Amino acid sequence: MQNIFKEYEKQFDVFESEVKYGMKNISLHYTINTLGKNNEIALNSTPEFWNYTLYNLATISILTLGRIFDVNAEYSINKLFDLLGKSLDYFSFDNIRERKEWNCTDEEYEEYLKDKKAFELMDYRRLREIKKRVQKMYDSIYKQYRHSIIAHRLILDTAEIDSGGKFKYIDILEIYIELYNIQNELWERAFNGRKGKKLTFEILNDQVENLHDFTNGTPEYIYILRDFEKILGLLNANR
Repeated sequence: MQNIFKEYEKQFDVFESEVKYGMKNISLHYTINTLGKNNEIALNSTPEFWNYTLYNLATISILTLGRIFDVNAEYSINKLFDLLGKSLDYFSFDNIRERKEWNCTDEEYEEYLKDKKAFELMDYRRLREIKKRVQKMYDSIYKQYRHSIIAHRLILDTAEIDSGGKFKYIDILEIYIELYNIQNELWERAFNGRKGKKLTFEILNDQVENLHDFTNGTPEYIYILRDFEKILGLLNANR
C-alpha cells in the first residue's frame, strides 16, 4: 500500500504543478482582457506586445491542458485518478495526523476532527465525474487545437480556425477552475481533512476586480495578476 501511496503522491505533485501553471496563464489572459476594457488607451500604447502576450498565454494554457489530459503520458489526470481510487486510506485521519507532524494530544486532535468528514468512495466518485466532464469538454473542442496549433504547427493563429463559435477562452478558464478545485480539495483532504473552499468563476471575477482584498490567504495565481495591475498603473502614469 505504501508503494501505491508514493506513486499517488508523485502523480499528484505533477498534477498540482501543471494546474497551477495553467491557471496562472489563463487567469492572466482573462485579467488582461477584463481590466483592459477600462484601460484601452494605456494598452494601445503597446498593442503588439499585448497581442503577443495574449496569444502566448492562451497557447500555453491549451498546451498544459494537453499534458494534463494526455492518456499516453507518464503523468496525467487519468493515472492520478486510477491511483486515487486505490488510495482512499491515504486520506484517513491517522495518516493526515502523521503528515501534519502535529505534536498534539489525542484529545486536541479529536477536537480538531470534530467538524471534519473523512474522504470516502462517494467523494472520489464525485471528483471523478467532474474530471470526466472537463476532459470530455477538452477532448471535444480543444484537443484538436492543441494538436493543430501547438504540436504540429498546421495553423499559425487561432483566428485561422473556423470553430463555429465553439472556441471560447472563457471555457478554457472554466476547465482550469474545475481542475483547480480538484487539486485544492485533494491537497486539503490530504493535509487538513477537509474539502477546502471552492473557486467559481464569480469568485475569480471578484478577485480580479479586487486584487488586494484577501483575508484568508492569497491564491498563487493572484500574484501575477497584481504584477499586471502594477504595469497598468505605470502605463497610465506615463500617458
